[in-house]
Amino acid sequence: EREGDDMAHVVTVTGEVAAESLGPVMAHEHFFLDASRFYDPTNLHDPALGDLPFEARFAGLARWEGHLFRDNLLFHPDRDFELMREEVADYVAAAGPGACLVDLTTVGLDPAYERVVELARATGAHVVAGAGVYVHAMHPAWVCGADVDELTTWLTAEVTEGMGGTGVRPGILG
Repeated sequence: EREGDDMAHVVTVTGEVAAESLGPVMAHEHFFLDASRFYDPTNLHDPALGDLPFEARFAGLARWEGHLFRDNLLFHPDRDFELMREEVADYVAAAGPGACLVDLTTVGLDPAYERVVELARATGAHVVAGAGVYVHAMHPAWVCGADVDELTTWLTAEVTEGMGGTGVRPGILG
């Protein structure tokens, strides 16, 4: 706590909010990302299905093996913004005041921090963004050669200057 603060706060993409003002929280979401490097449809009875536009009939399979469908691994910040806005708005309407979502799209998954801010403002959702790096297959090249001090310096800058230099501060680290 900072001097003068009586209550805990949560860092969202649009600023700090009092912790007690949060309502229901969806704790692991991805609004915009590119995880297409994981694409592998070989477990499908017909691997060509993996290249089709995603449909509801694929939802069961994708729940257990999300890498089977290319469309399930790529949410583009421009192409998919309106769809994501509608889905987040539906959540906010259902969750009520203080609705919160945690976006864990970190470096290597091509996060779109500014678009996440737009999404939060357009829907009224509290959005907490995560900073960090994902699994090895998604690491940017510099991460593999970085030592603990370099990673610490980078992560400190993500927190203090904003992720990717955008000014958008994370509320969770991973």
